[in-house]
Amino acid sequence: MKLDMDLLDALMIDQKKASPLYSPGIYWKELTERSLRAIRANGVSDFRNIGSNIADAYGDNLILDVRVRQRYASFGKRIFYSILNWIPRVSSTIESQKNIAETYLKLYKEARSMYANSSKRIGDLLSKYPTEFDSLRFGCQDSVTIGSRDFSARYLEMLERINVFSSEVDLDLATSFMEIGGGFGSFCHLVLELFPGIKTYYYVDVAPNIYTATEYLKSFYGDSVLDYLSIKTMDSLPTNRSSSRTIYCLPAWEISKIPNSAVDVFHNANSFVEMPEWAAQNYASSVAKILQPKGKIILHSYDAFDLNTTWHPQKMCDLFKGRKFKTISNPRIFNAKRSDYFFISQE
Repeated sequence: MKLDMDLLDALMIDQKKASPLYSPGIYWKELTERSLRAIRANGVSDFRNIGSNIADAYGDNLILDVRVRQRYASFGKRIFYSILNWIPRVSSTIESQKNIAETYLKLYKEARSMYANSSKRIGDLLSKYPTEFDSLRFGCQDSVTIGSRDFSARYLEMLERINVFSSEVDLDLATSFMEIGGGFGSFCHLVLELFPGIKTYYYVDVAPNIYTATEYLKSFYGDSVLDYLSIKTMDSLPTNRSSSRTIYCLPAWEISKIPNSAVDVFHNANSFVEMPEWAAQNYASSVAKILQPKGKIILHSYDAFDLNTTWHPQKMCDLFKGRKFKTISNPRIFNAKRSDYFFISQE
């Protein structure tokens, strides 16, 4: 896939001009800087590959070689790492570690596939939801083999999330959906494939993450995806009154262009707790206007959080004044020792 420099440059230039409210916080700052360097160097056609650093921390690329991250670090760190890697003993040790990791990854994937084929929980999910679509596009290697088919492990995890909150939110009744901080677009893709009644999807993220997601979603939905260059000159986004689908890929500072009461369901996974609280509060105030009066809010986060870098997930509920939330804890599909938390608004 050819790198769309006009779109990437416009996103990065205008993000610098935008309010700090819409810039990556401390948690994301270095990650997005490394991602941008990697995108400019390699494009995004293989961003889910083991050798890619683009979607580090929000994608499903498995990094086995620490030098992948070093290659796109800040200038000073790159100089330091290049000197360090020049030392023969260090270089040979890293190369040996990478070879060992590749061996263990192969064994891990085989064991996980055996588990997936024998898991009633996974079998029930695949029987309940249609999944005859490509989940491996852009070089995904974090996959499981179920029967004769390879399937993204990330997609299976997200399928389980949808199954959990579907007990409280009927997405078959929704026609519009909004997501802030959706990674590379995989959750958006899954929702759109499973729930054809959703005709308008507002996808909001910081740059350059929104660039990766835009390109990913365009590979599936083509001209139905409106990128930043398409909406930049609009004062507000038109309400979709047709039967066709529209996916708006919006950089964070364009959130005010979404019409009031335009959204049936709002979803955020993980990113609220990974940004400064004042930034999350700003997003929440915008969502309160954009969401329909009886619209649903779905918040998702993880256990084993570090209060030095994130804040307690339960505090996300406090962002939406006057709303009551139901809390659901659910063990992860591939690691039952870990749990995901869901906070779902109640009428």
